Amino acid sequence: MNQLLSVVDHESSANKKLPMSEEEKRKQTAHQLIIDNTFNAALMGLVPILLLDSLLVGVVQLKMISELCLVYEIRFTDHLGKAVLMSLAGGIMTAILGSLTGTFLHLNWLRTVGREVGIGVAGGAVTYAIGRVFWQHLESGGNLLDFKAKTKESKESKEYFTQMYEEGKQVVGAGAH
Repeated sequence: MNQLLSVVDHESSANKKLPMSEEEKRKQTAHQLIIDNTFNAALMGLVPILLLDSLLVGVVQLKMISELCLVYEIRFTDHLGKAVLMSLAGGIMTAILGSLTGTFLHLNWLRTVGREVGIGVAGGAVTYAIGRVFWQHLESGGNLLDFKAKTKESKESKEYFTQMYEEGKQVVGAGAH
């Protein structure tokens, strides 16, 4: 009987999840922050007031950067956070303008709906890409002070941003279902 209990106890302990390391917890938390803020930005992009939608998406992105800094125990200041966002602005604007090209130009109300949906998807996708690029930067030991220099001259970072933007569109699209 004791042998049976020992086997049952061993099997039940094998089915239990192993405790996560601190690194795994940090990565899981960072990933969840990026996903949550991606959907928050997509929702802010649906605000039907011109420019307010973009401003709110930017606020969500700044909040996400501050939260990622907290996870990685890096000092965050609004000034440096805004600098990180501005260093990505060139690539972001190109991606947004490309995604906003719509086919609903004939009817005014469809154009308005298409614009809002486009900004929502683009805002979420850009937020996802910013989060993933910044997360990669933090994982490699970077911080807010050296982010601009590394991303500005790095072709790989720009390509990675574009790849993550496309992935972000899929994430936002999958969450809408």
